[in-house]
Amino acid sequence: MERERFIELIRRSINDDLVFEAFRSIDRADFIESEMGRNFAYKNRTIDLGEGSSISEPVLVAQMMENLHLTGREKVLEIGTASGYGAALLSKCAREVYTMEYNQNLAQKASKRLKKLNIDNVQVVIGDGALGIPEASPFDAIIITAACRDFPPALVEQLVEGGRILAPIGKDPRFLELTLGLKTYGRLFYSKPITHCHFHPLVSEEKGGFSKDYLERLLG
Repeated sequence: MERERFIELIRRSINDDLVFEAFRSIDRADFIESEMGRNFAYKNRTIDLGEGSSISEPVLVAQMMENLHLTGREKVLEIGTASGYGAALLSKCAREVYTMEYNQNLAQKASKRLKKLNIDNVQVVIGDGALGIPEASPFDAIIITAACRDFPPALVEQLVEGGRILAPIGKDPRFLELTLGLKTYGRLFYSKPITHCHFHPLVSEEKGGFSKDYLERLLG
């Protein structure tokens, strides 16, 4: 019953049938380790994973995916694997998914979960998300589930002409604007902010990320 109410919440929040079916197919509880966390699996709230990571509010995740306008034929790059939940959802909306995580422990756990669920069109890559995966590019769409100061140039470079990139952008990870970029004639055109949000930072010394020094000055 609780999961049914959760699915109905997603249905009311988006219009994209492909994304909705992904949420019906993938159980959020499968990506939560702690018993306390599983108590909130079907609530519209962030679940902390520790290690500087979390599972975002499901309605926000659904809205982010909807704004990519996926058809099921795309190759998608996700930055910020965390538990693997987002990658699992994307696997139902895209032909091929690459997901990057800088935390080796989280990446390995996510990979095991995806394998256990027989999701075979997702590749988990450990590395600096701001650098992307040049050898696997170009990507039709890129979704960043970590706070960025701006769209990382390396990721824009790895986007196909006409491709979409979505990220929470701002100078402070606690105060962000979810922003969509469209690559046209080699340039990136920004949308108006879709919504306000907060995410764990994309920790990187590369352009677009939050350096450790910057975060120390900002957060103390």
